[in-house]
Amino acid sequence: MSIYSNLKNREAVTVYYIGNFLDTFAIALTFGIYAIFLQKNGLNLLQVNLINFTFMISIFILEVPTGAFADAIGRKNSVLLGTLFLIAGLALYPIYRTFVGFIIAEILLAISSAFGSGAWDAWMVDTSKKQGYVGKVDYVFSQSNVISKIALIFGGFLGAYLAYVELGLPFYFGAFIGLIVLIFLLIFMESDQGKIEYSLKKNLIKMKNIAKDSISYSISHKVIFWLLLGGIVSTLIFQPMNMYWNIRFNNMTGGDKIWLMGWLWAFISIAMTIGAYSVRHFLKKGKDYSYLMILVSLGIFVPVIFSSLSHTIFLAFPAFLIYQLFRGVEKPVAQSFLNKYAEPEKRATILSFESMMSCLGAAGGLVLFGWIAKNHSIETSWIFAAIFSLFLIPIYLMARRKERHYA
Repeated sequence: MSIYSNLKNREAVTVYYIGNFLDTFAIALTFGIYAIFLQKNGLNLLQVNLINFTFMISIFILEVPTGAFADAIGRKNSVLLGTLFLIAGLALYPIYRTFVGFIIAEILLAISSAFGSGAWDAWMVDTSKKQGYVGKVDYVFSQSNVISKIALIFGGFLGAYLAYVELGLPFYFGAFIGLIVLIFLLIFMESDQGKIEYSLKKNLIKMKNIAKDSISYSISHKVIFWLLLGGIVSTLIFQPMNMYWNIRFNNMTGGDKIWLMGWLWAFISIAMTIGAYSVRHFLKKGKDYSYLMILVSLGIFVPVIFSSLSHTIFLAFPAFLIYQLFRGVEKPVAQSFLNKYAEPEKRATILSFESMMSCLGAAGGLVLFGWIAKNHSIETSWIFAAIFSLFLIPIYLMARRKERHYA
């Protein structure tokens, strides 16, 4: 069937693909110039990170209750709410160009993400089954991941050119795309019914029980404890590179070539995709997860140090791309490693806890390396992050050692 026919029939998988592409494209418009936009509106390097810190902490707080809220009011309604907050957050950025205004906008975007992420997936799974979809859901998720990466590349690329015209344009255009998403969902997204009565008290109890069960099990499990610790360190050390790459490379090219950041963003996205794709090659050769994670640690340390010490973009950026390639390796390997030892009946709990801890690790990295960058330099913050990456080696060696208990 054609896309037109699928949309006419409100076919859930097609709506899911198109909705995810547009939603990702809307927010990706800002990715190549985000930190530059904040800095050029008067924020110092620590404040730039504190904006993103707000996002991480908000996600940490909102992840569980918004999931339950989606069950209560229906997944479509939750996704629509998330889209409304996306429009508001993006539109607010270029209007109130102050630190407080950016904080409020970031909270709105965090609410959008929390309302939309799990609800989108749950809606697709349930609605497609109800419509008689016979394909594998895993295939749909895989295809959606590819589609999202395409949206990220083209969104970041176009956003940099828009910012070259006027810094606020990527945010305005993103809000406009968000409005298109909202109209698209209102027309083509099939409604579903809420399943439970929403109760703040019940959801607070649920959060408490999840945290209690997760922490107890994760600490007692000899491998999972070290994997979670490795995840926290990983998300912590990624932050200065995530936040400052466009500021640093824009400065290295004279500070007036914002459009170039779109090209750099495209290369970064491609490098991460190649890294993720190469994981299957390593596993076919019999390399185990702990070996790959140690390789990732070295793949972060060496190129980040080299990039930090390089004074020309022709040396600094290629080294940065090598780091991004290994970063692409890290996520699928870490996910597979953790899932290998997560018991089926506790899997959702452990993964939820891992996500929450990763947010805390990222939040800590934003504050720590933001302080270092503000008081020293971006390059210094990168060097410290690279040194921190070496802590992954003893962590994953310990995880490998503890694997013997489960052999």
